[in-house]
Amino acid sequence: MAATCAARGIGSKGVAMSNATVVNWAITVAISLPLLGWCQDLPLSPGFAKSRLDLHGDPMPEGAVARLGTVRFRHTGAVHAVAFSADGKLIAASSDGENVVVIWDRGTGRKLRTIPVLGPPSHLSFSLDCKWLFGSFWYRETVLYAWDVETGAAAKDLPRQPTQARAIAYSSDCREILLLHRENEIVRWDIEKGKELGRYPKPQGEVSTAGRVDNLVLVPQFDGQSVVMWDVTRNKQLWSVAATRQREFPGLPMAFSSDGKLFALETPERTITVYESVSGKLFRRLQGDVGKIYFSVCISPDRRTVAASNWDGSVRLWDLENGRERAKIPTIQGWTTRIYFAPDSNCFATGSGNNAHAVLLWETSTGKPIEPFPGHTSPVSSVSFSPDGRTAATSSWMRGDPVVRLWDAQSGRLMRSLVSSDGGVFAVAFSPDAKTLATCSWYGDQRVRIWDLQTARVKHALAGHEAGCTCVAFSSDGKRVVSGDSDHNLAGQSEGRLCVWDAESGKLVREIRGTRGYIFRVLFSDDEKQIMAAAEGVYFYDVDTGRPVGEVLLPNRRVSGLALSPDGRLLATADGKGSFRLWELATRREIALTAPSGSSVDIAFAPNGRTLAFRSSNEEIVLFDWSSKETVGKLSGPVGSRFVFSPDGRRLATAGGADSSVLIWDVAKAMNRPHYVAGKPTAADLR
Repeated sequence: MAATCAARGIGSKGVAMSNATVVNWAITVAISLPLLGWCQDLPLSPGFAKSRLDLHGDPMPEGAVARLGTVRFRHTGAVHAVAFSADGKLIAASSDGENVVVIWDRGTGRKLRTIPVLGPPSHLSFSLDCKWLFGSFWYRETVLYAWDVETGAAAKDLPRQPTQARAIAYSSDCREILLLHRENEIVRWDIEKGKELGRYPKPQGEVSTAGRVDNLVLVPQFDGQSVVMWDVTRNKQLWSVAATRQREFPGLPMAFSSDGKLFALETPERTITVYESVSGKLFRRLQGDVGKIYFSVCISPDRRTVAASNWDGSVRLWDLENGRERAKIPTIQGWTTRIYFAPDSNCFATGSGNNAHAVLLWETSTGKPIEPFPGHTSPVSSVSFSPDGRTAATSSWMRGDPVVRLWDAQSGRLMRSLVSSDGGVFAVAFSPDAKTLATCSWYGDQRVRIWDLQTARVKHALAGHEAGCTCVAFSSDGKRVVSGDSDHNLAGQSEGRLCVWDAESGKLVREIRGTRGYIFRVLFSDDEKQIMAAAEGVYFYDVDTGRPVGEVLLPNRRVSGLALSPDGRLLATADGKGSFRLWELATRREIALTAPSGSSVDIAFAPNGRTLAFRSSNEEIVLFDWSSKETVGKLSGPVGSRFVFSPDGRRLATAGGADSSVLIWDVAKAMNRPHYVAGKPTAADLR
């Protein structure tokens, strides 16, 4: 019986197989909800019937003219578990966010089925004939599922497994499961017939996985000082090895090979050791230069490769025949991950509760990513148009995604990728002359980088922030750059810090402290004399002295959206709680708005100076004319949480939320009145 190939041995490593008679396989335990009994492909909104297709042939919402990225292999939440069909043609993945299981065509990346579930299964397996998909989810006890791959329908009239049990291992053909029942017994269960095949006493100590070799049921038990291998069929201790675990890192990673004959675990710390599971004979000791202990381990189906993920975010691959490290993946997106090999062992997928919002595939031989559909694989954190509106730059905040992507804003074609040495780029901004791009990083070295776009090389890597850098902006003349972070002062209170840089030399011009809270947005005033920072209120500072200018606007209110009108006279704010406000910058006087209620954390000013864009409580983008107090247009679809107008005001880019792509919308067509090419607010408007 194949043990799990995940952290603490929970979750299967590979493909499960079953014969074709599995039509009435069981099992739903404790909870039976209508949600679990049906499946459908995600519905298309009415506007999709008239929608355009993106570069990969996938439909976009009505009004969208381009997609920067793709929806193929992408989920709206972190991918938790992955399984390959036995023929290698299908991939199934579970994810949170919408709590679904998606069946993908491996060759095309197209979504074939979307199955709603109570929670994302931690284990998925296909039957040998690829007609059934099995899954398990822990909710007070193990809930097991069976779905028809062709229709997505759940199996009905399923026999039930013992209650108060959790799955610890599955047979390689998916006909049997080993359950830990009431924390004191190991139950061997026939999945197809819903029949108990054996019941054995559980060894003392922590039990998280199990394996089978012929008729032997092997259960490793961990007591904090050692791992003892038990044959529970005879209640006999076979062998033991010393093993410890740091308290802050729960669970000891361990896994059986698919035939059960090899057993891998971390012992001593930072070393993966492989034993013959029955005799306890040392088979191979695998070492790597790692910063922390391991999170999970897995043995490939062909027994030639061992993969292990580390708490430092890396994944190591070793050749099991000679014990040499074959490859190292420096940082998987997210943090720690589980590993799922394909049946032929030529590639593997990664996934965990804090990982990318996509099925990530890797070459087993080299550790290199397999990217048939390029683009971000986690939520987009920032988007910026070039001054001519032809190019858009995007970034993703997810740890382990160091790539800034440059796109053709008209077609959605990927033009260039800028690979930072640090993962997790939080914000991007074009310089006014479009020759450079500023980026800032949340993880790692928290540096601000100035890129020369002609050479695609870093011109300056600016060190000054001691906490995650969250925002960056150029002055209108392009001579200065301001960046903000989320730090803590000596009293332990959250206090953002601003750094002002000389864009040409890269020198730190000024450091400004005193902004309370996490800094979400920074802007230069139109005359370049002031810096505005959105945090716990809106703060104003003199660029030359760094001193505060006037009182804090909206003190003690978390302001996440900040936008300046093109003429520099008006400031728009959003606090993410449905409150949008407009201010006359010179006087700090609020201009009354009657905008629809919203849920937006961002707000954008159109170049015409009159139109504001924000997300409504109905999850639509509202185009609102503040001077006439009228809604002049709406955009429906996956609208995200960040909005940026193109310089000519005819396009709007939306990003963020759970989506890993950016949609470009035709604003001119969405507005129910002639598009404003120009139109600065008048004195009468301000009154």
